[in-house]
Amino acid sequence: MENSRTRLYISLAVLLAAAIITAIVVQHTGTNVPAGTSTATSTSETASSTQISVTTASGTPATVKMVSLPKPPDFTAPLSFAANVSSDIRSSVTAQYQAAVAILTKNPADPDAWIALGEARKMAGDYTGAATAWQYVSELAPSNQVSFHNLGDLYQNYLHEDAKAVPEYKQAIVNYPHDLDAYKNLFTIYTSGSYNATAGAAEAILKQGIAANPRAFDLQVMLAHYYQSQGDMTQAKTEYDAAIANAQAQGLTTVVAELKSAANGL
Repeated sequence: MENSRTRLYISLAVLLAAAIITAIVVQHTGTNVPAGTSTATSTSETASSTQISVTTASGTPATVKMVSLPKPPDFTAPLSFAANVSSDIRSSVTAQYQAAVAILTKNPADPDAWIALGEARKMAGDYTGAATAWQYVSELAPSNQVSFHNLGDLYQNYLHEDAKAVPEYKQAIVNYPHDLDAYKNLFTIYTSGSYNATAGAAEAILKQGIAANPRAFDLQVMLAHYYQSQGDMTQAKTEYDAAIANAQAQGLTTVVAELKSAANGL
C-alpha cells in the first residue's frame, strides 16, 4: 500500500477551556471519497462525551464523538531508521518528523500531526512507532476511519499480522462503509490461506461492500472471480453481468468491453 492511499486528513481539534476534552472532526479519505475540509455545525454534550455534527466536502453529514484526551505517547522519541532506508529518504522523513514534533510540542492533541508522525516512523521502518501514533489517533477519535485503515494496512502488509489487521479493517468499515479498499483487503486476507477465516467470510465481505457501495463494480468483479475460482460459473456470470450493467450506467465503455470479454471466457 502506498502512504497516499491511507493518509488521514483530520480537522483541527477544538480544545475546551476548562477540561481535557478534545473535539476531533475526522475527514474520511480513500477510494472514491472527495477531499476537502469538514465543518462542525452543532454539538450536544453529555457527562462523558460530546457529539459533533459535521458536513464533509461532499455534503455528507457525519457525527464525530468527542472523548477525554488520553495521555499521549512520547512523540519526541528520535527516529529509528531501518538499514535499507536511503539517505535521500532519510532526509525527507526527518523533515516530516521534525515538522510533526514542532506541532505536537504546541498542541499534543493535533491529530493531523500524529498521523504525519506515524507516517514518518513507518517510512523510516519503525513500524511499532507508526502503530503507536495511529493507535493514539484511534483513541482520540474512535469514530474515525483512516487511522484504523492505516493500522490494518500496517499489520497486513508490513508486519504480516493478519489477525491484527482484520479488526482494524472491520472498524474502518463500521466507521465509514464506503472504504472500498478495506473490503478488498479483508477479502485478500480471508482467501490468503494463512488466516483462519470462517466459512463464507470472503464471499460475505464482498457482498457487504457491494450492498454499501452499489456503484462499486470492481467489488462485483472480485466476487465474480471468486465464484469462478470456486467453480460456480453460474454465480460468476451473474456477478459479471451485474458489473457490466453497473459500468455501462457509469459510461465506462472500455471497462464494459473488458468485462464482456472476461465474461465470455467463462
